[in-house]
Amino acid sequence: MGQKDKLRRLTALLIPVGGFFTINAAQAKALVDELAPTVAIPMHYRGRGFGYPVIGKVDKFTKLCGNVITYPSSELELTPQTSRQTAVLKPENT
Repeated sequence: MGQKDKLRRLTALLIPVGGFFTINAAQAKALVDELAPTVAIPMHYRGRGFGYPVIGKVDKFTKLCGNVITYPSSELELTPQTSRQTAVLKPENT
């Protein structure tokens, strides 16, 4: 069994989306589609007041996704009732 097989259908997947040092938004979206987590949480992106200029913004990823929910906190409680979504969490210290 390969690594991807072990990661299929996770409850939550934290995935880098900013490119440059990691995979970019399109590559991240393809991987999310393949792995089919309940919740995909983008990370390693540039936002207002944080991140390096060479890293892409989160909206490059979220524009490719459906059911995007932006949360006002850096915390998210997952329950059996949590719907399939892309969850954008508020980064710490912003």
